[in-house]
Amino acid sequence: MSGIFGKAALAAAASVIVLRTGYLSILFLLPLGMLRFSSASASSASASSTSTSTSTSLASWLGCFFALAGNAAVSLVFYRSYGSYAVDPRLLLINGASFGVMTVLYTWIEAPLLFKRTPYAYRLALGGIAGALALMPLIAGLGESREFREYLGAVSPGLDLSPEELAAVFERVRYAALRGGLLCSCIVLFALSRYAASIIFRVMRRTRGGGIISFKNARFLVYVLSCSLGMVVAGKLAAREWVEIAGWNILVLCGILYLAQGGGIVLFFLAKLPPLPRIAVNIGLVLLLLTPPANAGALLVTALLGVAENWAPFRTPQQNGPPPTPKE
Repeated sequence: MSGIFGKAALAAAASVIVLRTGYLSILFLLPLGMLRFSSASASSASASSTSTSTSTSLASWLGCFFALAGNAAVSLVFYRSYGSYAVDPRLLLINGASFGVMTVLYTWIEAPLLFKRTPYAYRLALGGIAGALALMPLIAGLGESREFREYLGAVSPGLDLSPEELAAVFERVRYAALRGGLLCSCIVLFALSRYAASIIFRVMRRTRGGGIISFKNARFLVYVLSCSLGMVVAGKLAAREWVEIAGWNILVLCGILYLAQGGGIVLFFLAKLPPLPRIAVNIGLVLLLLTPPANAGALLVTALLGVAENWAPFRTPQQNGPPPTPKE
């Protein structure tokens, strides 16, 4: 038990520290992901599946609690030295609430206390939806904060924008965020933290793990995708912004799920290649994903590949040997 407490406290401290590292702050959930994998591995080596699940959940939620408490303490102690944070309490609230929302949701995705039988991909989608709904009011309040704009100008001397220009920037951010940008950001953050943690853990332990190679969405999702496209068009034509916003968010969610399915198809065929060609193709795909705007086209094609699997069985296992002789 003391080992679980120690690992949870260490992961929580690392999460709070990474959050304040600047460019690496997007990886603040990575230590909690590592905690989940290390706890599951340690428990499975010496326990049954039930006790393994309990130990993993206990360690993950302890890490979540310690991270929330640590971030609140650091915020209250150190943020007083930054003038704008001391003037506008909303900035403290936004920092603590956004960290808390994302940490709790990520912990639920990795170690669910409810809906344990729900597939990981759908927990990821539900977590993204909940995160977007929770953070949207915070982002709106942040854009309306005069103190935050003054703070942004103080910490970014090269950002020479007038108040009107800065307000226009926030309006564009709000427009994109409402139309699936925030939902996509939440899901990408959760997925990035999960898979980065799994890769680091497998490299450290020299083990091989599974992936999305067998992931497939339910058939009804293609109808949801079609309805979301209709909602976007109808909202535009009827000048009903809320219909358009709902349609865009559903469309983005379906796109991400089909992107995961298309990625599984790509990995399925890559696994059939010999080692050297597989390495060459992987390098080519990485370079493609790092090359805009070609990467956007590649992601779109991958998502469409996932949609097409509703009618084309790309991953049907091939039969070995000659086909069976029909009976007379």
